[in-house]
Amino acid sequence: MATRPFFMLLNFILLVFIKLTNTLKLRSPYIFPMKQLSFFAQILFITLAISSFFACNQAEKPYFKNISNVRINKATIQEIEILSDAVFENPNRLGGTLSTLDIDVYANNILVGNILQNDPINIPANGEFSVPLKVKFAPKKLFSDKGLLTGLAMVLDNKKVDLQFKGNAGVNLAGVDIKFPVEDFQSVYLNKTNE
Repeated sequence: MATRPFFMLLNFILLVFIKLTNTLKLRSPYIFPMKQLSFFAQILFITLAISSFFACNQAEKPYFKNISNVRINKATIQEIEILSDAVFENPNRLGGTLSTLDIDVYANNILVGNILQNDPINIPANGEFSVPLKVKFAPKKLFSDKGLLTGLAMVLDNKKVDLQFKGNAGVNLAGVDIKFPVEDFQSVYLNKTNE
């Protein structure tokens, strides 16, 4: 962002240059009379035009906000299914695509699953967007050190599970790939009826 004043100055110089050419009555069928200008003036004009274009189109990096709406969709002896939404913010005037999403899911500090999304998802300009997430895992991963009966008792007793979502996301804006981290902590209760 430190280059923004520099581009504003270049844009001002360009406007002065245009005003001078109009004052000198250098008219031609073209927007700017390139034949009547010196080689230096032509190079200056082209440089200023290109730099003012890029000054107006500096993209900010999209970012991850949080994991929301975490809920247990299914909790049985065979499988636990957790649904949630990853919320992102795109502060740019241009939309783009979410090209990759790779998130490891930990339950009580045990890696229980991975969410891998490689299908492009269109993202809106100037706004927040969310991506639905789903992870399934066998409860024995979570309760392997406590035994099956203890694990079953935890499911039936509505025990709290601390979840950590950790990974990265990749966004494509105007042909530029941008990667950024995704990390959040949430807690859920295993009994899906008591959310």
